[in-house]
Amino acid sequence: MDATLLINLIFCIAIVLLGCWGYRKTGKAWPMFIAIGFGLLGLTHLLRLIGLNEDWEGLLIPLRVIGYSAVIYALYIGALKK
Repeated sequence: MDATLLINLIFCIAIVLLGCWGYRKTGKAWPMFIAIGFGLLGLTHLLRLIGLNEDWEGLLIPLRVIGYSAVIYALYIGALKK
């Protein structure tokens, strides 16, 4: 088992939980977008951990792009938009 992937997955799960909690407390959308983004990134780590990365190779890159894009958008609406 790849320890780096496992640690990344654990941190992704923690960020998803905190993002959901932040959304419930504030009602603002940006914490949920962060949760969604890290959820997708965590899914790619999970697929690699269980050995499905070769079977799902065509899906890993789009999932990561969408995940990072969701986090970027969340930061934009949460920190930069007035």
